[in-house]
Amino acid sequence: MAKLDYIVNPFWGFHGIRHMALLRLRDPGKRAAVGRFLARMKPAKIEAGQEALQQAGELQRDGFVMLPGAYSTELLTGVRDKLLARECFDPYHPERGTFALDDAPAEANVVNVLEPETIPEVIQIANDPAVLQVVSEYLGCRPLINDLEAWWSLPDRPAPREAQNFHRDNDAIRFVKLFIYLTDVGDADGPHMFVKGSHRSQKLLAEGVRLTDAEVEAAHDADEIMRFTGPFGTTFLEDTFGIHKGELPKANRRLILQVRYTLIPSCFVKKGTLKADPTGYDPYVNHWIKARG
Repeated sequence: MAKLDYIVNPFWGFHGIRHMALLRLRDPGKRAAVGRFLARMKPAKIEAGQEALQQAGELQRDGFVMLPGAYSTELLTGVRDKLLARECFDPYHPERGTFALDDAPAEANVVNVLEPETIPEVIQIANDPAVLQVVSEYLGCRPLINDLEAWWSLPDRPAPREAQNFHRDNDAIRFVKLFIYLTDVGDADGPHMFVKGSHRSQKLLAEGVRLTDAEVEAAHDADEIMRFTGPFGTTFLEDTFGIHKGELPKANRRLILQVRYTLIPSCFVKKGTLKADPTGYDPYVNHWIKARG
């Protein structure tokens, strides 16, 4: 197990201290209980249709749910093309500045795309009504869009680093993430991996560690360790308190878009501020973006 560091917003004062105390809760049952308590003090859930209720049930049971056909190919192709035109940065070494994707440092396994939230279609994706129904049902209240990111995972690197090793996210007491593949992802292209049901499991709960494959394989059955391959546009929701990683690509670069939805705002933030314009969308769901935009 390797220790990892978190970036915490230092200006949140008491809220940040309170939030960090909540994040010390590692027991999934206790986390869920606190989440239910907090949800009762938040705006009511978005009314969910039958399909959303079923998908939220799968998410609760397995920790993930696939969302086939959630977005049109035309919409996602436009987002991919705009992301391709953006400069990138190394999230672990921001002092390296920005650079074109083809000029990514050889030492960087992953590079983030600069300010994807300024692309209007990304805000549209994050606010998709069908997705928000599932997320709201899972969280037990109206969700907050708390972060939007896109990143490239790069091949031809000697070894996996950081989130390319198994780990649990601890972004908030209750949260879920939307992932969309914006490239085809086969077995050699850095597929996302998730341990089915691990968001509810008592196994491997140590705080702030990266886990080896051997540790995960010793604790979980092989059929619980899922590898998500799929074509461009493959979309899924996942509770990443469960054990997961993005594999190191061996063949091709992988581009992925992520939206984080939370019950209460996370105190883990990326550098800078979101600069999106959420005009026309639910003001509560987009409050965090609007407040920091």
